[in-house]
Order: sequence, then C-alpha cells, then structure tokens
Amino acid sequence: MNYIKFTDWQELGLKKDVEEICRNTKTKQPLIITTCIEIALATASLMYQYIGDDERLKKFLIYITIIAIPITLFIGFFITFFYKIKDIRKSSKGFINVSDKINSFDNKVCSWAMMSTSYVDILENNGNNIDDDQILFLYQEINYYINKCIDEIYSTLPVVGKVYSNDCEKVRCYKYISLARLYNIIHILNYHRPKIEDNTGPNIIIKIGDDNSNSSFQVSISNSSENNEIINFQKNINDAYDRNLKDFTDIIKLYFPESGLFR
Repeated sequence: MNYIKFTDWQELGLKKDVEEICRNTKTKQPLIITTCIEIALATASLMYQYIGDDERLKKFLIYITIIAIPITLFIGFFITFFYKIKDIRKSSKGFINVSDKINSFDNKVCSWAMMSTSYVDILENNGNNIDDDQILFLYQEINYYINKCIDEIYSTLPVVGKVYSNDCEKVRCYKYISLARLYNIIHILNYHRPKIEDNTGPNIIIKIGDDNSNSSFQVSISNSSENNEIINFQKNINDAYDRNLKDFTDIIKLYFPESGLFR
C-alpha cells in the first residue's frame, strides 16, 4: 500500500463521513414535518380562493391558519421526539441497530484499518531516520486505530449472526458483511499490531509483522525509563483489546463452523 498517499485515506474517511451525513438526512421524520406543513398551507390556500370576497371568512381563515401552523409543527416535532424516545428505550434494553453496525464496519472499521496501515508505512519507510518521539508517536497511533477497529468489531458480538454471513445471497441481497471481509480485516489488525521484540538491551526493539513474512520490519528506540513507561502502558491497553479480539474470533468459529477461515 506504499503507493497510496496517507492523505488519500483521510479523504476516504471524509467521504465516508459525508455519506453517513447524507443517510442521516434521509430519515422520515423531517419529511413528515414538511409534509404536514405543506398540506396545511395548501388546504388554507384552496379555502382562501374558494370563499371569494367574503372578508369575514378570509380573516377567519387567516386566524385558523395562524393557529394551525404551530399545531402542525408541534405534531411533527412530537412524532420526531417519539421516534427518538423509541430509539433510546431500545438502546437501554440492549437492542442493537444492526444496520448501524453494518454501516459502521463499512465506513469506520475499514477506514481505521487503512489509517493504521498508513502509519505503519510511514514507520517502515522512515523509522531509521526519525527520533524516538516520532517513532513513539507512530507506534501509539498505529495501536490507537487498531484498537478502535477491535472495539467496534467487538461491539457486534451480540448480533454476529445478523451482521456477518458466509451466505452469498445474504451478502448480496441483504447487505450482510461477508465473513471473508471480516477475516481479512482481523488478519490486517493482527499482522500490523506492533510487538515488543526486546527491551532488555540498550534499545527497545519494536517489530511489526510475523516471522514468516518477508515484509516484517523492526525499529528501535533508546531503552530509557520514559520510553519504557510509554511502551508498557500501551502494551497493557493492547493486551486488553487483543483478548477481546480473541474472544470475538472464538465466537465466530463457533457460529460459523462450516467456514475454514478462522480455524
């Protein structure tokens, strides 16, 4: 992925945010409000034309319109408020919006995974030419975006059967996340997770990749107390997230025993 600029992933993330905003603006509640207002105004206009030159009726109709518009707005806002309360109650009872989780995988998890690999590319290409602080910054940012991915993936645990599928028909017609995409993302997260190779000598060795890969690499920083504290703190956070990811993959294995991807 070295041929993709780091800013390209930022632009991709921005594009996905814009798409999410567009989806949110297409909800039914604002349409209900504007429809109610338009119906009220259209009815008042027709009645105004129908009554002709009767000034008393015209004034009466104007007063009715003035009263009706706030009432219409109140009804529209009440409907919107009702939907919001309904969503809050569902959330408090543990209901999970499956479509939100699917959209989140498409728009967030994939972008965060690519952000982490972009930082990995920067570290690989510049690790020998930058100072400890810059290496630590990249090290922490790589872990930050990997952990965000894990957190979001782990949040789908109660609804794995409604979010992921190995069935082509469900993926094509019902927009499930394919098991292959999930496996690929998890493989990327595990592969690019920085690991402490050695911290006993004069330098702390940070390794990315596995021993069987030609694309793995190492960078080093001085073994100072400050650097060790940062590294150890981040490692403790990573261990907690990695345990969650392992628990998640164990559930996936049980839920999709016919698939050989997670064996």
